[in-house]
Amino acid sequence: MSAGAKKGSSSSSSSASTFPIPSSLQELEGAPYDLLPYPHDFDDDDEAARAESFGRLIRRLENGNRTLSGGGMGLFESFDDEGEDEDEEDYDAWCDKERVQALYTLVRKSDSLAPATRAKLVRVLCDAVHGLCEALESTSSTAGGAGTANQSQSRTRGESQEGSQSQSQSQSQSQSQS
Repeated sequence: MSAGAKKGSSSSSSSASTFPIPSSLQELEGAPYDLLPYPHDFDDDDEAARAESFGRLIRRLENGNRTLSGGGMGLFESFDDEGEDEDEEDYDAWCDKERVQALYTLVRKSDSLAPATRAKLVRVLCDAVHGLCEALESTSSTAGGAGTANQSQSRTRGESQEGSQSQSQSQSQSQSQS
């Protein structure tokens, strides 16, 4: 084995221990992630309560997207040169533990979501990607790299439109089968 191969394998093993990629969704319920199958406030008493709980999770994601739209890259740049948080009161957390838990539950239970709720989930995820693209584009355009960001945003929008069309087709097929 060459020295370069040894060096590459040691760096990949150190990154694997720092940020392990789970082989299944259920592994996210263990350390270091410690997510729950359902949030503590999830009501599973009957179908109506379950639907309302899924609706609350969708609204939590939508609120996070509004935070992302309002904060842009500032959500990720909250430390000054001394490492102190300089604008903590100016920004809500975009990717906090509650948002990650809501996203995990919705993705894990996506097969059991009503078609309308599943469509909202897809829309919320697409909106998050667009919000991130816009934040990156605004940063890139101030640094002179707007061309790359614009290409990325156009590609992302095209993929999300294809995803929306695919989602609409699967909903139509579901409704025609019932």
